[in-house]
Amino acid sequence: MKYLIGLILTTTMITANAVWQPPTKLQMIQAHDKCLRQSNLPPLVLTVSEFWNLSDDSSIRTIRDYVHCVLTTLHLFDDKSGFDVDRIMEQVTDIPYLKNTVIERSTIEKCADGNENNDLADVWAFRGFRCFMDIIKKRTNGIA
Repeated sequence: MKYLIGLILTTTMITANAVWQPPTKLQMIQAHDKCLRQSNLPPLVLTVSEFWNLSDDSSIRTIRDYVHCVLTTLHLFDDKSGFDVDRIMEQVTDIPYLKNTVIERSTIEKCADGNENNDLADVWAFRGFRCFMDIIKKRTNGIA
């Protein structure tokens, strides 16, 4: 259960291929491991319930760094342009436990805000990611 956040991050991401393909298990593990090392985040840092109760302040800087790293490594987020809604929409349909769940593009677009407050990239990426996770949690009755 403690790996669920990392697994969700990596399984909901894509690779940087010109033609989209789901990431292999090895690619997911490599992105996860790279970002754990880069952010100095311990592998078993959070349970799922702990993640939902996080507040976005300096005490969770390493978690924001990790999320930002995974999103940028797998090309779902760019520091200047933000989230790639098309890739997110495409990947959401590839998550096995979301197969019978409808997540509208407009809902994803709300999470992929334009960073009107000019927050740092890691804050922007983390805010969007938490928004996406909140949607998934609601649509799956808390399974995620």
